[in-house]
Amino acid sequence: MRPERPLSPSGKDGTRPGRDGRGLVLNVRLETNSSQLHSGRMFVAVDCRPETMSPIFFNTPTSLVPFPIEENTFMEAKRISVVMAVYNGSKFLTAQLQSLVDQNRLPDELIICDDGSTDASYDILSEFTKNAPITTRLFQNDRNLGFSKNFEKCLGFASGDLVFFCDQDDVWLPTKIDVLVQRFNERPDLMLVIHDGQLVDHDLTWHGAYKLSQVEALYSQDKFVSGSLSAARKDLIRLALPIPEGICHDSWLHALAEALNARDIFRHRLQLIRRHGDNAS
Repeated sequence: MRPERPLSPSGKDGTRPGRDGRGLVLNVRLETNSSQLHSGRMFVAVDCRPETMSPIFFNTPTSLVPFPIEENTFMEAKRISVVMAVYNGSKFLTAQLQSLVDQNRLPDELIICDDGSTDASYDILSEFTKNAPITTRLFQNDRNLGFSKNFEKCLGFASGDLVFFCDQDDVWLPTKIDVLVQRFNERPDLMLVIHDGQLVDHDLTWHGAYKLSQVEALYSQDKFVSGSLSAARKDLIRLALPIPEGICHDSWLHALAEALNARDIFRHRLQLIRRHGDNAS
């Protein structure tokens, strides 16, 4: 079963005013056949600006929606998927792909969806798949889906126990997958982990800034939401799909994990986050 839109505290349908005007109130629960594991209620804003995208939570769960978890969910993660949404990313794409190849622990599969790029992105990706040491599935959309829906398409093909989100212009440090897999295996209660990263400029020069520190200086840890720094268990992905219209995929996944008290902010810095004029976020 999927989350349904219950009554809001005001007694109206599942929307309520937010800073941007609208949001969704959802009751969610994850359970096995024998016992409930997580439950919670959440509000998530519809847009992706930092001041609005963080979920607002209520303390009283009502009409909790059951969602079955496979029996082996909390066993050691054995299969790793990486999902990459691409659109006109040719300038930095090769460096990101190389950083995946350079991982101490290679992913078991790489799912790439090109969203109708008009530059050389698809050619770069096609060439990569010919000799990649990673099993790679490459798709090209017939029409432009947009950032979040393109990631949603990627997620539909992912088969791993853990799913890592990958942007087209960053660089992963070689230990990223290995360290996060260990984190999930040490903490079987977690459904989503987000880690820190170094903010670098277009040529990967670091000037001393970190993503989490920047967020904490301006907002709070609740606002620390970034798909490219996140990995999630497959059952959270199953719960999250389909992603509601108008909500960013990463905001949605983080809101669900937080509502279930299963989100972890892991302060290790495992990625170079490239800041340049064409960033999508």
